[in-house]
Amino acid sequence: MAANLLIHIPHASLCLPPDFWRDVMVDRKIIENNLHFMADYKVDELARDIDCHKVIAKYSRLYCDVERFQNDADEPMARLGMGAVYTHLPGGVQYRQVTPERRKEIIRQAYEYHHIQLNKLSQKIVNQYGSCMMIDLHSYSDDLVRLYGKSA
Repeated sequence: MAANLLIHIPHASLCLPPDFWRDVMVDRKIIENNLHFMADYKVDELARDIDCHKVIAKYSRLYCDVERFQNDADEPMARLGMGAVYTHLPGGVQYRQVTPERRKEIIRQAYEYHHIQLNKLSQKIVNQYGSCMMIDLHSYSDDLVRLYGKSA
């Protein structure tokens, strides 16, 4: 085992919790089509056989993007509706309405939970081995790069 290695996989999930759909304003097919487009699809399978610590986000970033800044004022992509809690799809289509109260609920359920896991595990590795080497694993769609440039 690579004892002090931690692979972080934030965008591979295609999972949407049941409560996601209560905020959605567009046809379900639009969401389903964008799930794969927005995911780092099957990146988690690339790391499956690597014997190390892993933290994999539970939900799709269409529900909560755990790699954005939590505070929209700090997140450049929030102006496009793609902060920690997305409201818009690539191209600018609004797909859900999220109240401030609902945003707090999503942040608590998904964002904070993910970061607590990531922080606890990385601290445990540091305490046990003296250091933690983290690899943040992604794939990049040429189409997303064309749409958003370096900030996607």
